[in-house]
Amino acid sequence: MIQNWFQKFLAAGAIIAGTWGFSGAKETEISLEVGTQNYGHTRLLQDGSVKVSGCALNYTTMSLDALRTQPKKFDVVEVDILPFLSQLAAGESQNYTLIPVFLLREFPLRDLWIRTDRGIKGPADLRGKRVGVDGCGASGATWIRKFLESSATVKTEDITWVDVSTGPPPHKTLVELIQSGKVDAMIHPGTPNDVSGIVRLFPNYAQLEQELFKMSRVFPRHGPGGKV
Repeated sequence: MIQNWFQKFLAAGAIIAGTWGFSGAKETEISLEVGTQNYGHTRLLQDGSVKVSGCALNYTTMSLDALRTQPKKFDVVEVDILPFLSQLAAGESQNYTLIPVFLLREFPLRDLWIRTDRGIKGPADLRGKRVGVDGCGASGATWIRKFLESSATVKTEDITWVDVSTGPPPHKTLVELIQSGKVDAMIHPGTPNDVSGIVRLFPNYAQLEQELFKMSRVFPRHGPGGKV
């Protein structure tokens, strides 16, 4: 079992090398179960157009939430980095070793969505409102909360956070909550499908993100990394 684990650890490194065009010596192929979200920049690995030396990839794409519920199925899996590091710092047992592969790296301000009928015109209007999140400790949600505190003086306790990842099933999705009006805003990665009356709080997010980078010289790594 130790040898098998070590082989899979080396094979995960080969995934990175394969995407960069490096090749290694011929060896017996190791079968790897790989799970990530569906990205354009991993598509060639997904469909097998790009081969990884020494590895046969069985590639599965699904949402980060779905990946979170079945981590033991995969040899290499995408993970939300902040919860993983929080568990590691707390001394919780880890079945995976984190590798520095950031499949998603962006400013999360674009992910803050509001209902247009709740009188929300700017960050300060979020005081007293209900905001949906998928995991209060998720990397993106944590970054946005700290941004609101530092840039708009909106304290975390000024907002009621509705976490769809907690409580007994069945869990409502963020889109279901905001559609039904049970939350006034939500932190939702990507553009929600088939939702009317929902807009970004920061429609000029690209300009704002550029300004933030010029001031801080920090490009957030809030998105998921890989683990093996």
